[in-house]
Amino acid sequence: MSYLDKAARFEVAQALAPAGWCQFGASDLKIAAQAWSARAVQERRSAAVFATISAGLTSLPVSLGLLSALARIIVDELGHADLCRRMAVELGGTVEDDDLGSAERRLRPGGRGSTTAALSLLLIEGAVGETISAAIFAATRAVTAESRTRSALSAVLRDEVRHARICWEALAALATEMEPDLSTVERDLSHEMGVVEIHSVLPALKRVDAGDLGKPEHAALGILPPLKRVEVFYSAWEETIIPRLRKLGIDGQRIWAERYKSGA
Repeated sequence: MSYLDKAARFEVAQALAPAGWCQFGASDLKIAAQAWSARAVQERRSAAVFATISAGLTSLPVSLGLLSALARIIVDELGHADLCRRMAVELGGTVEDDDLGSAERRLRPGGRGSTTAALSLLLIEGAVGETISAAIFAATRAVTAESRTRSALSAVLRDEVRHARICWEALAALATEMEPDLSTVERDLSHEMGVVEIHSVLPALKRVDAGDLGKPEHAALGILPPLKRVEVFYSAWEETIIPRLRKLGIDGQRIWAERYKSGA
């Protein structure tokens, strides 16, 4: 392990509170480990997405400060992946290597030029995605009682909030400098919101309909109850994202209404 790897691990380890897992059953800890394993994979994929965004924007009129801030997000996301992986292992779980296969669809949008693809990723995966992610991490931390889990969630949340802010700022700067045609990007966003609703929100609603509101022990270990996940998603879209889109001249309400009409 290199000196830099050791330094990064030591910094995170020092920031985390001691574990208080002895009060939870083995089955609950196993489910918590699975949640951290899934987060590790997602954060690794996010690093790949931001690497693509950063590379795509280097030729566009974005300030060096913003480019530097976007590049730092890659490092942050890799750090999150490492943190999530170690939390999973500490809880007795494992994390499978992720070949990024499920991210390929977003990393290389078909039929998109490099500039349009970069803008699409910056808006959807960056600004909108990190805004939703920050809202979910905040809600999860709020229901978490176990000390080590709560401090790990806090470490990720702090960065996710900053990531969202940087992406919105970059979009505002590009809108001012380039006045880009966002019609294709808007269609991409509309389609992706439908994908997210189908694959992330509707399964949670089905659990609620089946009477599964989540266990208090799971919430205490950092697993957001399904009904709360649904509420957070729609609240983030309506209260934060739509107003932000409006400032960019994008009609978020129309985009939402057309989420099942737009092609990929």
